[in-house]
Amino acid sequence: MYKLKFYFKKFATYFTITFLLFCLINVIAFVIINNTKRRSFETILQPEKKLESNPRLMQEIYLGKSVNEISKIQSDCPQNVSHPTLSFMMQPIKNENYEVGIENCRYDAFCNATNFYKNVNGGVWVFGGSTTFGVNVSSNQTYTSYLNQLDKDNHYFNFGISSYHQSLEIDRLILLLKKGYRPKKVIFMDGLNDITQLTYTNYSSSETPAKAHLAYPSTYNAERAFNNYSIVNSLPIVKLMILKNKKYQNNFEDIYSDKVLYHQNPLFHYDAVVKYLPKIEDLDKKVTDYYKNNLILIENLSKSYGFEYQVYFQPNGILYTKNSFVTNYADFKSELINYTLVSRAYEIIRKKIKNNELNMIDIADLHEHSKNSYVDLAHYSPELNKNIAKVILLNN
Repeated sequence: MYKLKFYFKKFATYFTITFLLFCLINVIAFVIINNTKRRSFETILQPEKKLESNPRLMQEIYLGKSVNEISKIQSDCPQNVSHPTLSFMMQPIKNENYEVGIENCRYDAFCNATNFYKNVNGGVWVFGGSTTFGVNVSSNQTYTSYLNQLDKDNHYFNFGISSYHQSLEIDRLILLLKKGYRPKKVIFMDGLNDITQLTYTNYSSSETPAKAHLAYPSTYNAERAFNNYSIVNSLPIVKLMILKNKKYQNNFEDIYSDKVLYHQNPLFHYDAVVKYLPKIEDLDKKVTDYYKNNLILIENLSKSYGFEYQVYFQPNGILYTKNSFVTNYADFKSELINYTLVSRAYEIIRKKIKNNELNMIDIADLHEHSKNSYVDLAHYSPELNKNIAKVILLNN
């Protein structure tokens, strides 16, 4: 009996030590995984806080609107909602600052529900992300609205959608063409969302950015993710061991191989594809191929459907060192894990445009010529929107 108690006590001691070590290892692994992903963005001043702390500056940015009007513009802005083929679109809405209606077009005083069908064929279609849609600016302060105000001979339709990138904008253009609409001209305003996503994940250029916010919208991948979930797989140390596996770092961007995490375990793949950013030496080819292939497609569509087109490389508030919504730019650069890649990618594309290697119009430095360029970190002020409209008209 004495020996039994002795061995039991010894076993209990070893078990307790092993259990505590196991817990400690998983805690350390959890900290490593989450520290890699953490992005606090403490240096970004939110627009509502800016309005509260410096209302006079915000009124200057909004060209004389009252504090209450500015607050309403910020709070009224619609969000993304689901779309059956494009994954997401803007929420259809109607209030004093935003109206989104037919074909998810953002209306203004010149293009709206009363004349959409009359003017959309033969009109100028403008595609882009949230900066084109006009997040945090009213309907009469988007650059498409300024185009309509300045150019009485054309009708400009705002097809901008928050979070859209050029590949998805092309999909949307194709959908409108399939429905029978025909433009006179198409304008694309891109750079910010494309470059951010191209540098934030390690997919190949053809698969980046993903159509949806995540690369796993299908039922198939959702089921695979659920089926691969287990208590063992959920342990931080197991996750860390898989994510540190060098073969996945080299192969996970190839979604056509059945041996990669994308198919083997979608949950782990999502962690890995964001954790291991593209190598800076591979960036030149990736971003160049992205725009080059898209431009070929746009050109062929323009020839087939008989419209003119222009593609603009846009100002990027993340790279604007004078951005009044960044409290400390040096700290902000260190917080944004892909800042170096974004900055480098912008340099690459601007150089390619300058050397006539890409048929795009570079207006990336236009924010330097506006006194107040942004209404928040990334979205354009009325002044910058007006200047963009003037540049577009100069290039017509």
